[in-house]
Amino acid sequence: MDILNLELIKTLPQNHHLLYKGMAFDGQFYYLTVPEEKMIYVMDNQYNFIRSHNVSRPFAAICYNNKKQCFFAVDIRKKDYIYQLNNHLEEINYLQKSFHNIDAN
Repeated sequence: MDILNLELIKTLPQNHHLLYKGMAFDGQFYYLTVPEEKMIYVMDNQYNFIRSHNVSRPFAAICYNNKKQCFFAVDIRKKDYIYQLNNHLEEINYLQKSFHNIDAN
């Protein structure tokens, strides 16, 4: 089993630290969502600001799929949909989640 070793503790930039809702890492950059601004902030591995992207939705949760080399994100208002974003953080597809009530009897 691999052991995770702590190498660095660095505070996120204070100007938005209470607004960040989701975080993804693509192996090179961190992507932090700020749904109130419809923005995704890109930071390097030291949490230095690189750039920001205006996005069409107030994304909260976000993750990176290394195999497909894309992001998946959830709109804070429409949690039944998962949006697929390309590496430019543009929407390219969406999935609708469906939940079924499973009776344990």
